[in-house]
Amino acid sequence: MIAKSRFLVLPINNGAPAQRLFIYADGAEPYELDVKYDPKNPRYAAYIDILRFAGAEIKVTLSNGSVPEFSFADELPEDTYTEPYRPQVRFSVPRGWTNDPNGLVYAYGTWHMFFQHNPAGTEWGNMHWGHATSVDLLHWQYDGDVLFPDKLGTVFSGSAILDERNASRLGTADLPPILLFYTSAGEPFVQCLAYSDDGGKTFKKYPRNPIVGHIAGANRDPKVVWCDELEKFIMALYLDGNDFALLCSDNLLEWDELQRITLPGDAECPDFYPMMLDGTSRKWVFSGASDWYFTGEIKVGKFVSDGPPKRLFAGGRESYAAQTFSGVPDGRRIRIAWNTAWHNFDDSPFSMSMTFPAELKLRTVGGEPTLCASPAREIKKLFTEGPAAAYYAELTVSVSSPGAALNICGSEIPLQFDGTHRVEVILDRNGWELYLPDFGRYWVGGVPSGSAYIEYSCEDISARGASIKNAELYRLRSVLPAPRA
Repeated sequence: MIAKSRFLVLPINNGAPAQRLFIYADGAEPYELDVKYDPKNPRYAAYIDILRFAGAEIKVTLSNGSVPEFSFADELPEDTYTEPYRPQVRFSVPRGWTNDPNGLVYAYGTWHMFFQHNPAGTEWGNMHWGHATSVDLLHWQYDGDVLFPDKLGTVFSGSAILDERNASRLGTADLPPILLFYTSAGEPFVQCLAYSDDGGKTFKKYPRNPIVGHIAGANRDPKVVWCDELEKFIMALYLDGNDFALLCSDNLLEWDELQRITLPGDAECPDFYPMMLDGTSRKWVFSGASDWYFTGEIKVGKFVSDGPPKRLFAGGRESYAAQTFSGVPDGRRIRIAWNTAWHNFDDSPFSMSMTFPAELKLRTVGGEPTLCASPAREIKKLFTEGPAAAYYAELTVSVSSPGAALNICGSEIPLQFDGTHRVEVILDRNGWELYLPDFGRYWVGGVPSGSAYIEYSCEDISARGASIKNAELYRLRSVLPAPRA
């Protein structure tokens, strides 16, 4: 049959046994997916992006040789984004599973967010890179999948930059390329490159992948940044255990190891970026997936930490694998993390979401360089006098006794400090985020395990052993696309 539609639609039940799905197209490597195919008792439909096969003859089979029942569609269902438990001000994928944010980059007037995506189910697996774009950091347009599994493996996490110098020679001086660095999770794990030479409209894989061979363990998650001090590009790469590496390059295609770094208590998804401490002196921040981080400087050709690591996120793993945007025009450091504090419904067509974009500052707290976070200032553009899709709160908390705590939607947050501090809270549908923007801590929470859908209200903030003062509550409009007529 000829592929004439954007999506192949397949009936899925998470309770069904996994099977291997094959899509064959003339002149293309077979596209393989693990699917929990169930035409008799489907719980939802998977929408699998086949746009790259448009106009080609395709054949669809299961591993047992049978042909599955499926249909085609040009658009996602009309009820997409209307689910009662859908986050209202934080990004969630229209269909399927999502985890780590990947390739956060601002280029050509557009915020690009890539992310780990399973288009064939609402559980982890079949890792692709999904793509969403925004012009205001609030409203995200889902642009489909752009990186697909191939003979080197599925597509694990990574980063993106605008190659302004055209050091890779994959674009032009007038139209520098956007580069995507990712892990091919095969046997073994290696680091690969994809690029766009049309301003981010389309992406293609570098024909000479991999650009970094296997180093150690399940090495993965390359984060690439330009380093003024070395006049080179730096790649931060997870190796194994608590060990990471920094690699360097002049052309973004050939890489040499610079040094290794051990980050106690952390693994995976490194981030590496410069910041100004108190707006006066330059520091570098090196972090892992669980939000432990070093601050330090580039000295004698290497990163040298200021001292022991600190941690920004003060919870468990409800916020994970955070990445910061490259290329932000006003110099801000904006980050997004994978929000794992989400109650999964068996019949939900999507699973997981991202945190709200946060703005980072590097401040001296207790005599130490400390990362501090607050919701990106763009949140104020969502203030409304009309019905609330979510809430934003600003308040101050004064600790009056040991063991003081804030209660946010049934979750207790210990206030392990003295004095009075400013607090910012986002109360979204099915979850919340709490920031102490001057103290270097933040938390993420969600629906308690086993509970039904809860729509939180602004009344769900209270204190024990502390007083809440100067509370201002604001209604937020939804950022979700309007339902199709």
